[in-house]
Amino acid sequence: MKSLLVAIDFSKNAIHALEYALVYAKHLNARVYMIWVDNVSGPDLVVDSQDGAPRHESRELFKEILDGYEKHSPVIKLDYKLSKGKVYEEISKYAGKIKADLIFTGTHGVTGFEEYWIGSNAYRIVTHAPCPVVTLRQDFKFGKSVKKILMPIDSSSQSSNKVFTTAEIATAFNSEVQILALHTSSLGSLKKQVDRHLKTAADHLDKSGIKYAVKEVSTKNLTPDTCDFATKNRIDLVAIMTEQETTQANVFLGTFARQLVNNCPVPVMSVRMSTG
Repeated sequence: MKSLLVAIDFSKNAIHALEYALVYAKHLNARVYMIWVDNVSGPDLVVDSQDGAPRHESRELFKEILDGYEKHSPVIKLDYKLSKGKVYEEISKYAGKIKADLIFTGTHGVTGFEEYWIGSNAYRIVTHAPCPVVTLRQDFKFGKSVKKILMPIDSSSQSSNKVFTTAEIATAFNSEVQILALHTSSLGSLKKQVDRHLKTAADHLDKSGIKYAVKEVSTKNLTPDTCDFATKNRIDLVAIMTEQETTQANVFLGTFARQLVNNCPVPVMSVRMSTG
């Protein structure tokens, strides 16, 4: 992982996401790219889109970011791009161009600030991005490392695919992976699928020399139970799959992924089937 991309609208939430990405950059020795997409609005934003020159002002703000962070830590490598169009499309295109390994973006969750493009576009960025996307809320207080990663496993066909990206991050941070095996049905066939995906994930972590622990639970309340587990166990990152499928067994895809992105109190890394 050598290229990280951060969506920037100059809100406090976006700067928070940038600072979180810098933690990863230091451990991965990666370059951080930032992208701002015209147009921008919202009372929390620094850019005044009414003055007729938002691009010029954005360029000046990016220069301030470069001066501030690069002087504070010379090892940090930062670059930026100004773009125009649909936010999630421009971010996706730029991610492909720079071959981004991870995208970082803030999310306002369900706090009512959907008019900010970071908040309203977070899930669209997740579903359109060519690589995994890390979303986080402004109130998440992070440290200098990612010590614990939560990896929920369910009965969906691609549930264990996220283990490859998760393992890369765990290796860089020397993290412990908490595997949460979620049984949402009493059907024996679905329980066997969960067990099979659990074994696949555990085998890969074993081969990668990554510490892990397994917790199996029966639940019908996926979002609150996952968030509660993350909070109680002081999880630093939750890794999920987001590929939309049609079978009822795929509880960690589509709607649930969106709920977790919006409601999880800790950062969520969303991995699509094609990016796992």
